[in-house]
Amino acid sequence: MRGWVVALALAATPAHAAHYMVADVADVIPEEHHAALARAGVANTAVLYERLVTRAGRASLAAATGIAVARLDEWAAFLDLMQLDGVGPTMVRVLNAAGVPNLAVFQTADASILLPKMRAANVGNRLSQVLPPVDVVKAWIDAARRVKVRLER
Repeated sequence: MRGWVVALALAATPAHAAHYMVADVADVIPEEHHAALARAGVANTAVLYERLVTRAGRASLAAATGIAVARLDEWAAFLDLMQLDGVGPTMVRVLNAAGVPNLAVFQTADASILLPKMRAANVGNRLSQVLPPVDVVKAWIDAARRVKVRLER
């Protein structure tokens, strides 16, 4: 429970991206793309998100790396949710499986409705060993509502 108190405190602060080195999220960004991203100056998820936030940025990165725009679109939506403190790759997978594809959708969520969907998705997919309590999910949603949606669809 103590860990969730810390997560709740963090979620109450303004959102900041959870930054990971690209190599540390190989299950999100496959290793086959790491060298091309590095050549394009992308070493971590914060830089990648900034390059992916606009359609023009995704097209430019696709041209520079040879990575399909459709793949970059997927990564952009994934990283969009990682802007929130406490929401890392595992929780993004749970949210995606529960029907939350990006930050804009998360901003409209109701924690008391979303958490049961997260639980059901997690049971079927075994994405996370522990899910947050409803007050943490509510705090994440509240934090999301304070973040300007930047991801162009």
